[in-house]
Parts: sequence; structure tokens; C-alpha cells
Amino acid sequence: MSNVMTSHIKSRKAKMSARGDTGCRLEALQLRGNAIGDTGVAEISRAFLGRGEHQALRLLQIEENGITDGGASALATGLKQDRTLTALNMFGNSVGKPGAMSLLAAMKTNAGVGHCT
Repeated sequence: MSNVMTSHIKSRKAKMSARGDTGCRLEALQLRGNAIGDTGVAEISRAFLGRGEHQALRLLQIEENGITDGGASALATGLKQDRTLTALNMFGNSVGKPGAMSLLAAMKTNAGVGHCT
């Protein structure tokens, strides 16, 4: 590839990145058994949920990741603002009643989540 072409591609990617438009939209994230814990799910919530025009995540599978009530609450914060997520799988985590109640409250304000396990 010529230097001119390489420069053009890099320039275009930089402009797209500055606008927040990378041309790619993540629609499914499956992280079963990756030990992401509460910190990881909080980062996922901040990065992919409730992000306005750039949000596209429809499926989030985070089963068996050591997530507790704290992680569920962080996820609930993102879910309250999200409008694209339609399926959430958290099977096999250590979420108790407080975390489950946070998620339930978030799903009441977010009619998009139709399937949650």
C-alpha cells in the first residue's frame, strides 16, 4: 500500500474516532466464565449501555463471572438509560435480593429488556 493511501486511511480513522463513529457497532457480548466480577460488569455498563446514538448492544451474556449485588447495581444504572438491550443472561453469578431488586427496577424503566435469566 502506498504511503499516500496509508495516510488517507489513518486520517479517516482518526476523524471517525474523534466523532465517536468507528463504523462498527457491537450488538452481542458473550463473556461466560471470564471472572470479570463487579468491576468488569461496571465497565461494561459504562461502555455499552445508555450511550445515546452509538448504543447498539442487544445481547449481553455474562453468566458465571462472580458478579455480586454491587455489580448488578452498576449494571442496573446503565440499564435505566439503555434502549437497545433486549436479552441479558446473568445465570450462575452471586446476585442476591438487593442486586436482583436493582435490576428489576431498572427493567421497569427500560421496556427494551424482554429476556433476562
